[in-house]
Amino acid sequence: MFTVFVIGTAGSGKTTFIQSFSDFLETNEIYSIKVNLDPAVDYLPYSPDIDIRDYITAWDIMKKYNLGPNGAIIAAVDMTIKYLHEIKEGIEELQPGYVLVDTPGQLELFAFRQSGEEIVQTLRRERAAIIFMIDVILALSTQSLISSILLAASVFYRFNLPMLILLNKIDLLNEKEIEEILDIINNPEKLVSGVSGKKDITVFHESIVSAVENFIKVFGCYPISAVKNQGLDKVYISLQQIYTGGEDFIYFAP
Repeated sequence: MFTVFVIGTAGSGKTTFIQSFSDFLETNEIYSIKVNLDPAVDYLPYSPDIDIRDYITAWDIMKKYNLGPNGAIIAAVDMTIKYLHEIKEGIEELQPGYVLVDTPGQLELFAFRQSGEEIVQTLRRERAAIIFMIDVILALSTQSLISSILLAASVFYRFNLPMLILLNKIDLLNEKEIEEILDIINNPEKLVSGVSGKKDITVFHESIVSAVENFIKVFGCYPISAVKNQGLDKVYISLQQIYTGGEDFIYFAP
């Protein structure tokens, strides 16, 4: 049983990815389940096999405790830990090959609160990983890409699990933009050369960029389109390498 926690900033396409990747696995006869841990989501493009909203919703918390939207979401995410036993039992009863965990839309509520760490530690099996989703539009700016990778690095530091970084929504870019992003991904040292010598760039800035370069080299950074199902085969290959240390997947036509 492989547990994959899909984490990323709001609007990066986490939920759409879970739907598309689940369909990809099903097409290739790999049994997976979808677990929704967002107590505030109104609509999902898939039917979750396990849904935190069956136990608690941000709307219920808002009414019960007279909280505003943000306070209710924070409280609901924190209160998720009360239902972890039931959620874990539900997962184990289904015995899937893959468990795709859809985390709350607001990254900081899950990644940087104690409840998030407890959720991951409880639901993870001996084989688990994180997919960190970035909106590829942010990769068009070197500074935005660096900031996003640093955010991914902080999530890795928080949970200490193997990680894949996905640049989602490449279907929104033209060929030239995709080529430029691929060039940086395949040659991350260009991030350093891209900022060196610029006005207001200090040695401290350069050391940060150098750390980002190393992070990309270690974890990889994969452009995908969850809407167009582009790159999902490479995601699967990389996950299998993480989980099994090997590659049991040869080729799937796009």
